[in-house]
Amino acid sequence: MDNAEWKPLVSVVIPTYNRAHYIAEALDSVLNQTYSRYEIIVINDGSKDNTEEILAPYKGRIRLINQKNAGLSAARNAGIRASTGDLIAFLDDDDRWQPHKLAVQVPLFADPKVNLVHTAGRFFDDSNGWDNVQFFGDVDFHDLLAMKIIYVQTVIVRKTVMNEIGFFDETIPAGEDVDMWLRIASKYKLTGIDTCTSEMRCTATSMQSNMENFFVYVNRVLERHSHYHGDCALCRAALAKSRAQLRVHFYEQCKNRSRLALDEKKYAQAIKMRIYAFRFDPMALPKLPLNGCKYLYRRLTRKRTAA
Repeated sequence: MDNAEWKPLVSVVIPTYNRAHYIAEALDSVLNQTYSRYEIIVINDGSKDNTEEILAPYKGRIRLINQKNAGLSAARNAGIRASTGDLIAFLDDDDRWQPHKLAVQVPLFADPKVNLVHTAGRFFDDSNGWDNVQFFGDVDFHDLLAMKIIYVQTVIVRKTVMNEIGFFDETIPAGEDVDMWLRIASKYKLTGIDTCTSEMRCTATSMQSNMENFFVYVNRVLERHSHYHGDCALCRAALAKSRAQLRVHFYEQCKNRSRLALDEKKYAQAIKMRIYAFRFDPMALPKLPLNGCKYLYRRLTRKRTAA
């Protein structure tokens, strides 16, 4: 097949809930794509802010689905059901894509053996900090079980695969994307490319701020899939590794969000995140005074340098 002539339609699914202050940036990042064959499906999941007012200027360029608040998975599923493209791509309402995202990933689907393509993703906050890129390459089922993470904002998948595997599990309050990739990886190869195409915004009040619940549900998802191969030594080892890594991951996530909340002068949120951090890693508690002094010293040094 000639890649230069093969241009499938990509359905971009964007669920939104009370993110009027970010949704336009997400939409603009899609409209600025260098690949032109896409449709944008926005699912307004019962927003109570001025989301509809912000979306009004995009009339004719997006397909808008309004529904009662049913949660992220239900909103994504509504978008998938309404899609008409051969490929499905996902973007959250507070995140954004780089202009080359679709142009980089779509041509790989000219190979009929390619069913899902994911890429590297960059974390950022509103001050453009946190410039770290996450990528784990061509991951398989055991890699995912060991918590080598695929970020939903980086994924493009064939719609036929979604129809076969099933949509996002609406009974899972968190970790529904982990569940989805594990189900797909149980039957298909996942293709990764080491190009950063997606940017994920971190704020002190982002959805994953409730780290404790997220930790619990992700562990349940992993446990659910750990028996897929029966009594598999690789699955047991991967599960043990993921449990240890999850504690480290969520400790660091809580710690970073605590610092971000402190910078934003959201002191109650900062304290809450710090407490959650120690619940994931109680052994870090004795280090708090020393680490706190180091952090304050760095802040004071930056202020003196700026002055």
